Amino acid sequence: MITLISFGFKYHRPPANNYIDVSFIKNPARQEGWNLFSPIDKKMADFVRKQEGVEQAVILMANLIEHLGKEDDDMRFAFGCSAGRHRSPVFVCLLKNELRKRGLEIKVKHLELECGELEI
Repeated sequence: MITLISFGFKYHRPPANNYIDVSFIKNPARQEGWNLFSPIDKKMADFVRKQEGVEQAVILMANLIEHLGKEDDDMRFAFGCSAGRHRSPVFVCLLKNELRKRGLEIKVKHLELECGELEI
């Protein structure tokens, strides 16, 4: 089982095998029209996904997770940003979609969101 976790660094670090900081992504909460408590919608997800380097990072991380997943039957990857409300949940959702396309079983936890699984 591979678990992907999104979280906010300013709150805590969840138990995981690997931690990845996705703060290289521009924060939607700092863009006009959104704030720290704005819900993630398709427009925000597209803003994150279309940033330079994001899709390539998803592919590279999927390759790494796919490789490491063959060696361990319980891998947990935690993806963090400042508050864990926008960048890391969107990145985790993009990564989940890519890994499921590859036939991998993926569990997702968004620690700073009230929803279960985020669909974008």
